Amino acid sequence: DQPWLWLELKRREGRRTHKRRARLVKADAAQLFAGGAMAGAFSANTDDEREIAAYCASLGEPLAVSCLVSYRRLSFQDARGELRVTLDTELAYFAEPEGMWSSRAS
Repeated sequence: DQPWLWLELKRREGRRTHKRRARLVKADAAQLFAGGAMAGAFSANTDDEREIAAYCASLGEPLAVSCLVSYRRLSFQDARGELRVTLDTELAYFAEPEGMWSSRAS
């Protein structure tokens, strides 16, 4: 069972990509994607969550699901924690299934 999902905001600046990531309780996603407010949708009050909320508010329209992504992630990090490399495998894209936000399934 997966009670949450991840919402990511990626921006490219030159050759670098900056990513902000926030965990969202899956049961709260239905309201968010039905035009609900971003405030209160996240479990904590982090810099990533604040930046994602500010960006979404600046759009002037509600968020909409375009697809869902599923993958397995392998992570490698150096001993000092200065470099991290991730490899995503078993990558798959899906249309939003009926009952997605109320299901406890992955």
